[in-house]
Amino acid sequence: MFVDSVQISQADLQKSKPDDIASVKVYKDSQAFKHIDSNANGALYVETKQFCRKRFLNYFQSKSSAFKHLLESQGSDNSFHYILHGKLLSKGYEGKLAAINDKFFKSITIIEKKKLVDRYGATDKNFGILIVSDEPEI
Repeated sequence: MFVDSVQISQADLQKSKPDDIASVKVYKDSQAFKHIDSNANGALYVETKQFCRKRFLNYFQSKSSAFKHLLESQGSDNSFHYILHGKLLSKGYEGKLAAINDKFFKSITIIEKKKLVDRYGATDKNFGILIVSDEPEI
């Protein structure tokens, strides 16, 4: 069992809060983890929302200097609404955004609050982050 790429025990996994979990993957192929435990029949891989957030923020910064500049100027992404495939993302989106990589990514565009309100009816954030990608498998 792994949480955020760190091998843990079952007792440690049970301490995890369900609301902190962004994604869970089950690997049935023992070859994928042969280097860790030759007796393993597979693995459970859990990623937290915080881990996924760091991954997608780093990725989007590497793809867009405008996104990087906006993130740096705001200090965090708390004022951002993420929009994926034309849909405003709500709670629990971290795993979806973290699954985007070079295989799926197309573009990222920043929109100001007026467009965010006009197009999506979102009034609680200052910026919209439009992400275009193929559908990643999560």
